Order: sequence, then structure tokens, then C-alpha cells
Amino acid sequence: AWQEKAFGDVHDLTSTRDGALVAACGSDRGAEVVKVWDRPGRRLLAVLEGHDKWIRTIAFSEDGRRLATGGTDRLTRVWDPRSGRVLAETRSKWQAHKLGFSSDGLAIAGTDGRLHVFDRAGRETNSVRYEIARKYGMFTFSLDGRTGFSICGNRWDVWDVAARRKTKGGDFPSDGISLAIAPDGRQAAVGNWDGDVVALDTVAGTVSWIRRVGPSGVLNLAWSCDGRRLFAVAG
Repeated sequence: AWQEKAFGDVHDLTSTRDGALVAACGSDRGAEVVKVWDRPGRRLLAVLEGHDKWIRTIAFSEDGRRLATGGTDRLTRVWDPRSGRVLAETRSKWQAHKLGFSSDGLAIAGTDGRLHVFDRAGRETNSVRYEIARKYGMFTFSLDGRTGFSICGNRWDVWDVAARRKTKGGDFPSDGISLAIAPDGRQAAVGNWDGDVVALDTVAGTVSWIRRVGPSGVLNLAWSCDGRRLFAVAG
């Protein structure tokens, strides 16, 4: 096991597909920063500074050569995670809710309820509404950025990120409050206030199973790297 005391508060945590790099964002002595570690060597590689408000979300590209950060300051940046060099940035009227690298650039699920796609130079190329206006609306991306998964109230949808369109969708008996998508994008899971976890086959668009894991809300979900295990935190 490896432990690192990095921040007072950690807002998001991610790693490259091979696990070689680990990144976390949070508050460090009053500043909002992202720290990147070489996991095998257990050493700090870079401290990324530039956001002046809470960093909400971070994501590595599939090859691990780029790291995106998005904050409540409405700034989104793409970095070289090893050198700390800024490769591209954009400032918007909305905040980044979730980030993912698609086949043609950086995909951002914004707090304006739209899925935005930017090219490598930081220019927006397209956007489409993904209906996140209701309470507890959320969006997340598969590790390769090709598949998106959203919930809005009791509605769930699977997205082809490159085509900016829904491919599957359906309804739950009660509102979802947490979600996760497997690294390969073929499975997803949603937790609700009743303590249930609903697992979905995103290719077929069907419910795989439902399990009650606690007496109250399922607050967080995460898939293992191989997609064989699902972890849940229930209140």
C-alpha cells in the first residue's frame, strides 16, 4: 500500500490507464492545485497551479500524455502532466462538471447542461444538450472518452461522445444520486436514495441487476480498472 498526505481536502482523483501516473486536485495551504505522482517510484512529479477557485474535475487522456482540469473559476486547462506545461486552455460562462478526452478532442459536460467538445487548440467545435437541468443531474465518461453516461432525475442515457448523440436510454423507479461507468464503457451503475445500486449494460441498454447495499442513499460508486468489481459507498 502507498499513502500520501497531499491536501487538506481532495476534490478529485484519477490515474492513467496503466496506473503509472496518479493525479489529485484539492486545497493546499489556501491554494487550489493539482499534484501528479509517479506511482511506481512513489515520487511527486509536478504541482499544477493556475486555478483560483475550487478544481471540480480532472481527467487523463487515454495515452496518459495530457491531463485536463476544470474548476468553478470557469477555466479548463490541458497540461503536460510530467512537465506541468499548459498545452491549451479555455474560459467559459459555465463550469466544467466532468471531463473526458474524446477521439477528436476534449469533451466537457458543463453545468449549463450541454456536452461541449474542444479541439487540441482549445477551440469549441460542437455542443449538444444533455438535459442536466434537474436536481442531481450528472454526467461521466469512459476512460477512452468514447462513451458518456448521464442521469437526470430518474432518467439515464448512454452517449456516443464523438457523434454527440444518445444511443440508449431509460427510466429508473427513483432518482439517481451517484453514477459510474466502467473503463471500457460497456457497463454503468447508478445509486439512488433508497440504497439500491442499478447496474446497466450500456451496449444493450438493459438493466443487468439491482442490489440493495445500504439503508439509505448510495453516495458514491467506482468500477475497478478491469471492470469486474463495483465499489459502493452508502449512507
